[in-house]
Amino acid sequence: MYSLSDSTAISSTISSFGSFKKGRHRKNTFLRSAILEEELDHQCDRVKLCTIQHKIYPYDNNLEEKMVNPNSLNIEKSFASFKDGKLVIQEAISDTEYKTYKLHQGIIASFGRRHQLIECVDLNYHEYENYLYSVIEQYPTSHVLEPNILEDISLNSNRLILNFLSIYKTFIDHAAAMLVREFGNDSNEFKQFKSFLSQKYENEFFYRFLYKFRNYCQHCGMPNLSYKVSIERQPDNSYEYSLTLSLSSKELLNKYNGWGTFVREVLLSQPEAFDIHPLLFELYRVLRSAYIIFVRAFKFDLVLESKLYINSCLQKFNAEGHPCVTIGSISNEELNMEITDWVPVNILKKVEMVETLLNQQKDSI
Repeated sequence: MYSLSDSTAISSTISSFGSFKKGRHRKNTFLRSAILEEELDHQCDRVKLCTIQHKIYPYDNNLEEKMVNPNSLNIEKSFASFKDGKLVIQEAISDTEYKTYKLHQGIIASFGRRHQLIECVDLNYHEYENYLYSVIEQYPTSHVLEPNILEDISLNSNRLILNFLSIYKTFIDHAAAMLVREFGNDSNEFKQFKSFLSQKYENEFFYRFLYKFRNYCQHCGMPNLSYKVSIERQPDNSYEYSLTLSLSSKELLNKYNGWGTFVREVLLSQPEAFDIHPLLFELYRVLRSAYIIFVRAFKFDLVLESKLYINSCLQKFNAEGHPCVTIGSISNEELNMEITDWVPVNILKKVEMVETLLNQQKDSI
């Protein structure tokens, strides 16, 4: 159930087959990094810049002196900033420095690719959740769920639930495959990840039910969801609006025989209609916990070391624009240069958020 108090913002409370209400707003910031921002970590893309004249502003005095006679200067590799078509050289770097940077940049880039798995989960879950919030927020002005509104709720809630269940399966399959490729079937890293999810499947109704519910949706179609909006007066005379999305246990049992004994017995013991949202919320929490196991398996301490190194490189930048690595030369009073790598600033932000999450988990133990 979702609900909205007109005197407060949004929060979530959950209990088994219970309600989800809007009270004080506590936005889930887990991994909600700049995932919609343009990712500039295109290692294989070599952005060819046209010849740029009079658009280099060296901050290195020695470099500036050499600019007096451009024919004498051959820039092989350097840190630079790029903004509005202008490339600003920050500091020339040696081959050894370049190789060290590429090593750490590769570690950060690999983390970024793995991290996209949980970002997809996060995006899909919050799209579903935010849509239900929007339904509640619009309801107080109409006070009636008219047919067109019900059709919209049915279409979008079914669509978003199915998207989340699909990405859930994609996440666990891809994460497991990455662990096997990296460490092997008999590795502790893979076994720990698999064991965690197996325990949830064996012991938690919500996990096993949603695992099988996904199969139900694929083979039998989306079930009929029922919607109920409730209004409750609060002690301060404000009103709280609640939306409940319910499944029919009878319909699920009649249309599908693949539930298994455990799920079937629980469904038989439940009321005719039960709220699906608490189950989806718990699944989302499990996937977050599974991601922590996954990210630790890939030696997150090495990712942190690479973050520190690249941040030390960024301290050398004193101009606006996106930091990058360039290769090029100056000849005949013209600057010819290629951007070979964008410094993965956005991925570094994601590393910091995962680091914060892991530290918070340590503090709570």
